[in-house]
Amino acid sequence: MSILVLEFFTSLDMILIWATDVELNICYKLFC
Repeated sequence: MSILVLEFFTSLDMILIWATDVELNICYKLFC
């Protein structure tokens, strides 16, 4: 059970990191 929860949060973390990365790239392309 706890392993499933851990995996869920890990994948959520990866999605958040990916989304932040995409946002940074968009900002970089807009302002540079």
